[in-house]
Amino acid sequence: MWEGHSQDYRSNSQPYKCDCYIFLGATGLNAAAVRTPEATSHSNAPWPGSFVRQATWSFPATNRLLLEAGWGQRRQDTFYERPDEASPTGRSVADIGLGLEYGGKINGPNWLLEQGRGIQVRHSTRFVVSYVTGAHQVKAGFTKAWGSITINAQPNFPVQFTFRNRAPIGLTQIKAPHTEDNRLRAQDAIFVQDQWTLRRLTLNTGLRFDYHNAYNPSQALPATAFTNAFQFDPRDNVPNWKALNPRLGAAYDLFGDARSALKVSINRYVVSDSLTLSQAVNPVNAIASTTTRTWNDLNSNYVPDCDLRSPLQNGECGPMANQRFGTQIPTTQYLDDVLTGWHVRPSNWQLSASLQQELRPNLSMTAGYFRTWHRRFRATDNLAVAPSDFDQFCVVLPTNPRIPGGGGNELCGLYDLNPSRFGQVNNVVTQASKFGEQSQTYNGVDLTLNARFGAGGLLAGGVSFGRTSVDDCGVRPDSPERLFCDRTPPWTNETYVKLAGSYPLPWGLSASATFQNLPGILYQANVVYTNSQIASSLGRNLSACGTAVTCTATRTVTVTEPGSLAEDRLKQLDVRLAKTLRIGGLRLKPAFDVYNLFNASTILRVNNTYSARWPQPTDLLGGRLFKLSADIDF
Repeated sequence: MWEGHSQDYRSNSQPYKCDCYIFLGATGLNAAAVRTPEATSHSNAPWPGSFVRQATWSFPATNRLLLEAGWGQRRQDTFYERPDEASPTGRSVADIGLGLEYGGKINGPNWLLEQGRGIQVRHSTRFVVSYVTGAHQVKAGFTKAWGSITINAQPNFPVQFTFRNRAPIGLTQIKAPHTEDNRLRAQDAIFVQDQWTLRRLTLNTGLRFDYHNAYNPSQALPATAFTNAFQFDPRDNVPNWKALNPRLGAAYDLFGDARSALKVSINRYVVSDSLTLSQAVNPVNAIASTTTRTWNDLNSNYVPDCDLRSPLQNGECGPMANQRFGTQIPTTQYLDDVLTGWHVRPSNWQLSASLQQELRPNLSMTAGYFRTWHRRFRATDNLAVAPSDFDQFCVVLPTNPRIPGGGGNELCGLYDLNPSRFGQVNNVVTQASKFGEQSQTYNGVDLTLNARFGAGGLLAGGVSFGRTSVDDCGVRPDSPERLFCDRTPPWTNETYVKLAGSYPLPWGLSASATFQNLPGILYQANVVYTNSQIASSLGRNLSACGTAVTCTATRTVTVTEPGSLAEDRLKQLDVRLAKTLRIGGLRLKPAFDVYNLFNASTILRVNNTYSARWPQPTDLLGGRLFKLSADIDF
C-alpha cells in the first residue's frame, strides 16, 4: 500500500514538503494503479507559499438597509521536486500487468511533473445591498473575480516505459519541459433575489447573470528531445460565456399551525470552471503533447533501440499512436459553440420537494425528493476517422467469482481501428447534441428525524437513497463501440445512513457520538489482453502493431459494468466525552475522542488491474484513534 503523507518543516527556503503517494485507478497513465514513493512528486512551498488575504465591510445605512462589500486574494506558489527516493537518472515504468508505476515520474493525473513550479493567483470582490421590511426582503449585488495559473514543469525523463509483468511492451513519449500561462479576465455575476411572505405562503425568486471570460497570452515553448521550439499567438475568449440562471422556491404552511411545511424549489446552476477550459484550449496543450507506441525489446537490454523522433515504425519501436506528436498542428480544437455565447456552458437543473412535519413536541421529520439533470454536454469527434474504420472483436473473460456471472464467457462489442487509419488524430470538441441525446440524471429521497429528549439530549439522523443514471450511447461519433454506454447502478451504491447525538451528563460532562453507514467503494476489472489473445477474433493484428512480425501491443478492457462491483459498506462509530471548566475569566473545555471505536478495517481503495490478487486493497480505513484536546475561551 503506497499511500500516505508527511510534513517536513525546515528552513524558510523549504518550509513544507508533502510526499504524495498517489492512487491513480484505471484512468491513470497506461492504467497504472499505484505509484511507489520514487514515482511521486514532492511539493515545496517556500515563503510566503500559499496565503489568503481578505477584507470585509458592512454598514447599516438605516434599520432596513444594509450595505456589504469585500475583497479577497488567494495565492498558491508551489514547487514540485524529485523525491528523495528517486534517482536523477531514474526511468518511469508503468507495469500494466502489476498495476504499478515505479522508477520515476513522468506525468500524473493532472499537470504535476517531476520538477517544476505552479503559481495560482485569484482576486475577488463583492458588493451587496439588502433591504428588509419584515414580510418583504430583497437583496442585490455583484461579484467579480480574476486571476491566473502559470506552470513550468520538467520530468525526470521524457519517456515512460510500459511493461507487462516486468517485460517491455511499449512506451510513452511526452513533450517536456512544459510551460503554460492561463489568465482569467473575468468571472463575474450580477444577482437579485426577492422574498415575499403572503399569509401562509413564502415565495423566493431570484435571477443571476453569470459572465466568464478567459484568455491565453502569447507563449513560447523551448525545443525538447522530440519537438522543435514553438511560438504561439495570444488567444482571447477561451471561453466567453454568458448565462441567466433563475432561482425559484416556495414554502407553504399546510395547516396554518407552523407544524407542517411543504417546500419546493427549482434552480439552474452553471458548472464551476475557473481556468479548466482555458487550460485545455491553450495552444501549448492543444498540440499533441504525448503519444504511445509499441516496443519489442529484442536484445533484452531494456533500452528502446529506435529513433524516437520518427513517427514511423523503426527498429524495436512501432509507429506513433498520434502522428501529430512533435508538430505544431493542433490535435484538438474547440469550436465556438462550446467557447462563446449564451447558455453554452455546461449546466444543471436541480428540483427539490420536501415535507417537514412536527410529529410531537421536540420531534420532527423531513421527507424530501431531489432530482438533478445535466445539460450542455460536450463530445469529441476525430474527423480523421469514422465508425466504418473500426473492426469488431471479442475477448474471453477470466474465470472469477467476483466477475458477474463468474466469467469465462465471451465479451463482444469491442473495436480496433483499421491499421490504415492508425495514428491519425484530428479532434474537434463541440456540443454533444449535434450527434444525439446524452443524459445524466440523479434521483434521490432523503428521510431525516430530529429529536430533543431528556434534560438537553439531541438526536438527529436519517437515510438518503439515490441513484445516478448515465446514457451517452448516442454521442460517440468516432467509434461504433457502445459497451456500457447506458448505466443505471443499484440504489445501494448511493444509499447513506447517518446518526448523531449528544447528551449532557453530571459534573459538567457531555457525551456525543456519530455513526455512519456509507456505500462501499466501487471497483472494476481492467483486464490486459495481448495481441495473440485478440488477433484470432479480430482477424488481424491490433493496429498498434504496425507491420512488426512480433507484436507487443495490448488492449486494456474494462470487463465489468461501472457500478456493478462494490466492496463492503463502511460502518464507523466515533464518540466524544467533553467537560466544561471555568477558571477565573477562562473557559476550558477538554475533550477525549475515539475515532472508529470498533476498529473497522473497511477497504477504501483497490487495484483495478486484473491479476491473480485482484482486487488487491491499496488503502484501508484508519484504525482506532484516540485523541486528547482542549478549547480555551477568554
